[in-house]
Amino acid sequence: MKKSCFLKYVLSMEKNCPLSRIIRRIANKLKDAVNEDDDVKDEVYKLMRSGEDRKMECVEWNGTLTEEEKNKLRCLQMGSFNITTQFFKIGYWN
Repeated sequence: MKKSCFLKYVLSMEKNCPLSRIIRRIANKLKDAVNEDDDVKDEVYKLMRSGEDRKMECVEWNGTLTEEEKNKLRCLQMGSFNITTQFFKIGYWN
């Protein structure tokens, strides 16, 4: 509970005012914790995108694509755990 409240606080602070260095450091530590632990990734994903399956692939391949074409498409959809993102595929292809 404390972690989810803290995450909501950090997100709301960035929307309402510029982040201080301290909050940026805390956000970076949170990002590192999320990227290092699958259980934390699951919890953050449930909090941010409760109706979606984190393990589901972003792209459903229709037709016949070569591996090179698939890799190019994957590059386009890579997400990052930046506090300003929509948490799309957290930790995807770190």
